[in-house]
Amino acid sequence: MAVSKPSAETISKPIESSPPPAVKPVSKTSSLSNGITLGGLKNIKEAAREKLMADANRKAAIEINPENLEQAWLEVVELIAAKKMVYKSSVLQSKLTFSNHEITISATVVALDYLKSERNRLLDFFKSYYHNEKINVLFVQQAEVQAKTGERILSTKEIYEEMASRNPNLRLLKEKFGMDFEY
Repeated sequence: MAVSKPSAETISKPIESSPPPAVKPVSKTSSLSNGITLGGLKNIKEAAREKLMADANRKAAIEINPENLEQAWLEVVELIAAKKMVYKSSVLQSKLTFSNHEITISATVVALDYLKSERNRLLDFFKSYYHNEKINVLFVQQAEVQAKTGERILSTKEIYEEMASRNPNLRLLKEKFGMDFEY
């Protein structure tokens, strides 16, 4: 294999290099070919705000009344809890009241936990439904209502006393073995 030597002519030629590409300074409002600028974001934000204001002006606010509140509630429950049957049944048992621009939801502990996690969706729905941006949603826990039959859960001490009244030997066993019940 023969290796050729470079000629004197190729050695004496200077190596030509291309000049570096010109870099254009980028300002905040200039447009880039592969992104959005801060000025562009401001324009998009302003356009969205103007559209929202125009939509709000076109649609008059709907007055909240018990009938349309019930209808709106059924729709929003279907929206937020359609695939969660456990929560859906609990949420449907909630009571709604309204005063001016505040909708108060009185719910059980289980429903309350779920509804609090869905608060933003509830707000968006009610604001859109009533065409009113001033609406607020408040949550209140329902008071636990005991069954009217008088049945209640007995404490450990009450259970022991009830059983000991039926069978006095239970007291003897307790004393003989030194048993102690949590009271």
